[in-house]
Order: sequence, then structure tokens, then C-alpha cells
Amino acid sequence: MAVIALAPGAGLRSKASSNKRQGRAVHHFITALVDHDASKRYGIYVAKYAQLISACTQDSVALLRCGPTTDDLKAGLGGLRLPVFVVGSPVWGRLAGRCSVVSFGVFTTLATFIYLWLTQWQMDASGMGRLAPSEFLLMYACCITFVKLLPLHSIGWQKVLAEPMKYLVQTSFYAQGAIFGGALFIALDAYWRKTSPLQLLDAVALFVMAGEMVGRLGCHYYGCCFGRPLAPPAQPPS
Repeated sequence: MAVIALAPGAGLRSKASSNKRQGRAVHHFITALVDHDASKRYGIYVAKYAQLISACTQDSVALLRCGPTTDDLKAGLGGLRLPVFVVGSPVWGRLAGRCSVVSFGVFTTLATFIYLWLTQWQMDASGMGRLAPSEFLLMYACCITFVKLLPLHSIGWQKVLAEPMKYLVQTSFYAQGAIFGGALFIALDAYWRKTSPLQLLDAVALFVMAGEMVGRLGCHYYGCCFGRPLAPPAQPPS
């Protein structure tokens, strides 16, 4: 009988190596979704995070198994009764040039207004005072900076710096960047207001999920972020 002896820590090293390979695969997958050139090569124009979550779950990436499953999210959003024009197409209209009115943008705009209105009401009711226009501009600047920095980081700074304008004008973004931008805004605004950051956090973050619920409808019907995957564009006849 052959006896195989493992050196101390060999199992941990093997697991760490496996996790590193999985992390690298996830990074490349996200990069392909964010980079428009890579997306076109594979016929993917919309980020299909459902595929990413499914692949990572099968490969036992524990971090991505903590929340609800893709099926849970799709079943919950898909069960809502919405007008046919919402379900039928993610693009509701086209304007001059390259501009389009898409369901994701409409729902996100609506979600933003709902969140800001509720937040202003909460801050006024709690005695903190409403956000001033300058504070809105600071919030926007902090959030939009990090929202755009994350996809640029995923693409790779060497590639971005080689053609900066090409990637800066792309519409790709990670909404999760607003978490870091929001934290920066709270720190700066609390210092300016001479108040506790935690008190400001309570006021600003209370109605985030109300806006998130509306914004998720746009994600679902546009086809990204746990939404339904869209078919690749039809190829012209040869």
C-alpha cells in the first residue's frame, strides 16, 4: 500500500492557488464584458452577470454564494406585472446621433429622484437640514468618479492610458463604485457640516434600497445585472 504524505500547509497552498486562478478567471470575464472591443468579438453587448454568478458558484467561490441566487432574483423580478412596452424591448426610442432612450436609463433616473426626494425629506425631518446644491454636486462628483474608475481598473490601466479618450467616453460603469464614492462624500460632507459621519450615514443611506428596487427593474429588463440575457445582434447575410 502506497502512503502519500503531504507537507504541512500543502493543502492550504493548493486552495490558495485554486482561488487565485478562479479570481483571475473572474477578472478576465468582467474585463471582456466591460471592454467594448472584446464584447463585440464575442457578440456580447450587455453584461450577463447571471453567467458569471453561475460559473463562480459552480467553482465554489464562497463570496459569491452569500447572497440570493440568480434564479431567486430573476423569478422575483419576472413575476411583476409591468406594461408590455416595458417587457418588449430594452430600447424605447432613438435620438439623433448615437443616443438612445433605454429602459435601464429611465428606471435609473426615476430611482435617483425617488431616493433624493426621500433623503431630503428624512434629513429635513431629523433636523439635519436639507442637502444644499453644492452638496449634491459633491455627492455626484464622488460617486461618478468611482463608478467609472472600477471598469477602467478592470480593463487595465496600461490599456486605458494607451487610448484614454476611447475608454473614457464609453458608457461602461460599475454601479458598485457608488459605495466607495458615497463613503468619500459622507466623510467630506460630515467634515464640512461639523457633524458625525455616522449620523450623516444614517440619513443618506436610509432610502438607498428604495431607489435600488426601482433601479433593479431597469437592470432586469435591459438584460444585465441578473436580468434576462439578450440575444446577440443578428449577423448580416453573407
